[in-house]
Amino acid sequence: MHLFYTGTNLVSAFVIGYPTEPDNFYIAGETLFDAPLISCRIHGPNGDFLFGLERNKLTGDSLSGYSQLGIQRQPGWCIQDDTGRDVLAIETVEGEETKEIVRSLAEQLGAAEELAPSEIDELTRDVDKITRIYGEFFDKHGGLAARGDEAGLSVNCPAQFD
Repeated sequence: MHLFYTGTNLVSAFVIGYPTEPDNFYIAGETLFDAPLISCRIHGPNGDFLFGLERNKLTGDSLSGYSQLGIQRQPGWCIQDDTGRDVLAIETVEGEETKEIVRSLAEQLGAAEELAPSEIDELTRDVDKITRIYGEFFDKHGGLAARGDEAGLSVNCPAQFD
């Protein structure tokens, strides 16, 4: 099973933001054939539209200067601006790293002491891969809508998780 790490959730699919507003931020994730697919509209800290993705491909309305590159630290990819700064990065981890994420979640939820190593193994038995999303994501007004880092995707706007 392939899951996304969104805050204190491991989910198979998600939509964050305002997907029904064509001029506002959203990011959505799903998997197809065990690969993460991301669709989004990304805005900068001033609320200006920067780029869009539709199932991992830059959309035609994306501003020039944004490019999609593979990243070396883990299987994944990123979108960079014309200065080489990662604006959005997608990283997928496997194996022991998935167990570390589950342990970290258990600690955040105050359940780490209650879970034996065998229980962590049981929780992660069906989890082959976990995808993390990195970046700071703003709505059309410049408000911070979501932030992704090693601790997952923190959300400050509407969200749906499956």
